[in-house]
Amino acid sequence: MFRAKTVFVVGAGASSEFGLPLGGALLSDVAQLVDISYDFGRQVRGDHVVAEALRSALGAQKDVGGYNEHLHAAWQLVKSSRQALSIDNVLDALEDPKASLVGKAGIVRSILASEGKLDLSGWVEHFPDQIKIQSYSDTWLDRLVKLLTENVRKSEIGDIFNNFALINFNYDRIVEQYLPFAIAEYYGVPVQDIRELYSSVPVFRPYGKAGSLEWEKGSETVRFGHDGSGDTQSAMSQILTFTEQVEDKDLVSGIHGVISAADRIVFLGFGYHRPNLKVLSARAQPHVQILGTSFGMSKSDQAVVCDELEDVFGLSEIPVLKDGGFVSLHPLKCSEFMGEIWRTLTAEPRESPAMFEPHSLESSYPELPNFGGFSR
Repeated sequence: MFRAKTVFVVGAGASSEFGLPLGGALLSDVAQLVDISYDFGRQVRGDHVVAEALRSALGAQKDVGGYNEHLHAAWQLVKSSRQALSIDNVLDALEDPKASLVGKAGIVRSILASEGKLDLSGWVEHFPDQIKIQSYSDTWLDRLVKLLTENVRKSEIGDIFNNFALINFNYDRIVEQYLPFAIAEYYGVPVQDIRELYSSVPVFRPYGKAGSLEWEKGSETVRFGHDGSGDTQSAMSQILTFTEQVEDKDLVSGIHGVISAADRIVFLGFGYHRPNLKVLSARAQPHVQILGTSFGMSKSDQAVVCDELEDVFGLSEIPVLKDGGFVSLHPLKCSEFMGEIWRTLTAEPRESPAMFEPHSLESSYPELPNFGGFSR
């Protein structure tokens, strides 16, 4: 169990440990799926499931012209993808609702198909023993379960998610699917008990997700790993573009609330792209500790990211002790990172490394609101 208020910020690198595509691979996959073309009424390119989902969503049987306009938007998306960083960048850059709808269909189809390849999918709701938890022993979620259950007895299970919040930039539902099963197996309790506890966790999805799971509170539910045209169409409405997330005031307010209240912010598999950092921009507490992975990142880029994180959280102007600081990046994969610094992650809140001028704390940091989601 976490002793300090800890926010995990999860990016594509975290899901890649489960075999899901990283940003570039997802972009390429979506471009291939939505590159839909016909020859005398017969589809010769693109994904049939995506095409059918779009036709249903648009009522193409009655409005063929609208469907054709979306195909033209899809072809532009394909062209733009050849020079883009990610699918999110493409959808934001094009500023075209038709391209956004097509892109969302491709995203959902790709993610659901990837989920379907995991042991976490299939008939696990009826046969939960089919999930082989040991298959995921080298993943960051396995390490997270160990941290959450540390020194927590079965009689104290109601407190297991205290001080834990999650900001998940991924579209998949691996966290929601895996955690309840893994923790339930550890304590020998019904998985539904853990699902009810997890429902109280502050979880924020800046880009939405590929549908709500059946046990979650959501208007459009999609079973984990199911990827038919009906599932794709249902989940399309739960994907957000960058513009849509910024306009969601409740989402932005919730994210800023947990950031401002956090003692520790942990980045896992995160790319530190500037638009995503902008979503997180909120004044952090002066004693906050920021930890993150930087696998494959050059030292010069790590230095830039450290500076940008301090700016994003309003820490750059606070004087600190020599050799002190707020941000610590580790060139490790997520599972290695979680295993290497597990003591740090479960430690009490640290004392501030900052050397404050008299009265500067009071003037710069007004009293924080009590963000009740961290502990039940």
